[in-house]
Order: sequence, then structure tokens, then C-alpha cells
Amino acid sequence: MSASDYVVEKTTLATGLQEWRYTSGRVVYRSTVYIKRKGYLKTWEGINRSQAKTRHKKRDGGAANGDKPAERLLLSEVKEECYSHLDDLAARHDGSAGTVENYRAAWKKRIAPKPIAEMRLDQIERADCLRFLRDLRKCGLSESTQNGTVTAVRVVLRYAREMNYMTTDPFAGIARTEFPSQTKKSEKGIPSRVLTNEEGRKLIEAARSEEFRKLTDTVFTNMVIVARFQGARNGEVCGLRWRDIDLIEERIGFTGQLKRGHKAHEAVTIVPPKNKEEGERSPQMFTETWAALNDQLAHERSKGLGRPDDLVFTTAVGDPITHRRLLSAVKRAGKLAGLGRVSVKDLRTSFVTVAVHAGIASVEIETMTGHTAAVIERFYAKPYRTAEQAKENVGKMVSNGFGGA
Repeated sequence: MSASDYVVEKTTLATGLQEWRYTSGRVVYRSTVYIKRKGYLKTWEGINRSQAKTRHKKRDGGAANGDKPAERLLLSEVKEECYSHLDDLAARHDGSAGTVENYRAAWKKRIAPKPIAEMRLDQIERADCLRFLRDLRKCGLSESTQNGTVTAVRVVLRYAREMNYMTTDPFAGIARTEFPSQTKKSEKGIPSRVLTNEEGRKLIEAARSEEFRKLTDTVFTNMVIVARFQGARNGEVCGLRWRDIDLIEERIGFTGQLKRGHKAHEAVTIVPPKNKEEGERSPQMFTETWAALNDQLAHERSKGLGRPDDLVFTTAVGDPITHRRLLSAVKRAGKLAGLGRVSVKDLRTSFVTVAVHAGIASVEIETMTGHTAAVIERFYAKPYRTAEQAKENVGKMVSNGFGGA
């Protein structure tokens, strides 16, 4: 083949079959079949499209003693391989374990019951994807939940294309209006509730109440106190170990967080903080935190725990307290306090907001919360200064005689 003879057009005739046209007019048909996930290529010249399709179909149908060619894999089978690959990436800190857990939850609840889940890769067409999108819209789910569900499917299809199990995206060509709306984040960030100091006191009083303790067999009071007074993320509180606690120097170390999706009897996995090394910190304890951790240590020792590598907060039987259980405990305390819905994120937002209003520099708040100084400046300090400046501007105009009509 001459160096000047290059491909000018590629046409997909079927899954695994392409027609390549060269500048010289030469036409080559490339047939790829997969046996045990390995691709085998064969090329033909001097035949027409119908003959190429017939030969390819014969190759495909007789692939190696009944072994399933890759394009005949079910979408649910590829899903297992895809999500396992994403697990491996997350373990190398090249992805989010929480995101993969969300994909699995979406698949189990909203994708597995749909026909597309058990279709072969070579059977999935645009019409099937369109039907899936329209059925999803009828379920009454929020736009964000629908988007997450669609992503859980498309990430599997993308993996299949990367592995050459299929050649085209069946979602391609579907009108944008058929997909769930993309919710845009506000320039001010994701809205989160800020508790006043009085509301914070009511929350802690509720968490210390006998009524709160009666609602569960696990003592969550001290956990809620730490979340409130240290402004930590949910997973950071759940992942605290006693080696992170210095009751003499009164410092608490946040060096990791409990992996999302932990199940009973599984080994405890601690993953890096959200901002990796920048998120690690050892801030000074508040008096309330110090008292709560002393009480917690006595409680854990009564269960035979409290060793350096043991988790600070465990259930009645010594298992880790998961993200969901801590969130439920905070919500329960908020409801008992008459505050309505309160989340762990609300406690963190409130902590940072109070620090900003107290005049603490962003770089100092970074060492307390693990938020980067840029995030603190953009989402907390700047809005506060803007609001204060607006009040000052009005005050100056009134002092200058404006108003009073």
C-alpha cells in the first residue's frame, strides 16, 4: 500500500464490521469477533457489502465452541465488570467509592427492573434507550435522581465501547429534551441551612435528652456533639480512631473518613479526606468535644474497645456507625428540638459561618475544617462581607440625612 493511500471514510455496517475506503478507491471490510473478551480481526477485499455481512455473520455465529462473543453479553453482565473496574480505580484514589455505590444503588432500584438491563449489547438500539428515558420520567423522581440513574447506565455503555464490546453509543442522536434537565448549581453554591447559636444549643440539648437515647440502642449523643462543635464531614466523624484523639493536648485529628456503603461484618475501610492531604488536620477541641470524647472512651471501654486502632464511635455490638445512621441521628435530634430537618452538612456549614462572622481568617478556618481557603472565601467570607457592606451603605445614607420621610 502506498504511503499516500490512506483511509478517507469509515462506515460501521454492523457490530464488529466496518467498511474502510481509501484514497485509491480500495475498499476493505474489517470483521472483529470476540471470544472470551479477546478480539479477533479479519479483513476482506474484492467483495461487496452483502457478502461482507454474510461472512461476518458466519464468523460471529461460529465463534469458538459456543463461547459468547462480547457483543452478545448482557448489559447487566458488563455492569458487573464495569463497576468492579471503577472500584479498583477508587481504591487507587483515582475515583470516588461513593459514586460507585450510588451507581449500584441506582441500578438495583431503577435499572434492573427495566427491559434494557437484560438486553444483549448488540440488541440495544436508540429506541430502547428512548423508552428507558421516558419510563424514568414517569416515575415521579427528582431531576437529580433521574440524571444519576441515566449516568449509571451510560457509564456501563461507555465502558463497553472502551473495551470494544460494542462500537456505537445507542443514546447518541436522542434529542436533549428527552433527557432529564440538568440542574445548575447557584453561583453561591449548594444551599445549606445555617443554625443560629440558639438553635445549635437546642439541638445539643435534644441529643442529650433521655427521649433521644430511648429511640436507638446506640449512643449517638457524643457523635452529634463532635459533629456540631468541630464542623467535620459525616464520614470524618464516622472514621475517627482513638489514635486520632489526644485528650492531653486536646486535639482531634481528621486524617480520613469511613468508606461509604460499609456493610455489617465487612472490614473497616478508611479512605482519604475529600481534599486528600490538604483535608487532613488536627484542630483544637472545643470544651464540649473534650467532655464528649472522655465520656465516649469510657463507653467504648465498657465494650472491650477503645484501643488506638479502634473506631471512636461504634454501635452496641461494636460495628462502625455508617454515614446514614449518623445522618438519621442528627435528623432525629433536630426534630426533637423543634428545628425541623437538620443534616450533618448543616452543622458543618453553621460551624464555618460562625467562624467567618467571628472574624477568623480563611487560612485559619482551613486548618479547622479542611475546606480550602478559596472555598471559604468564595462561599462564606465574601457573601458575609457583601451583606455587611450593604448594611453599612444604607446606614451611611441615613446618617447623611437620607430617609425619614
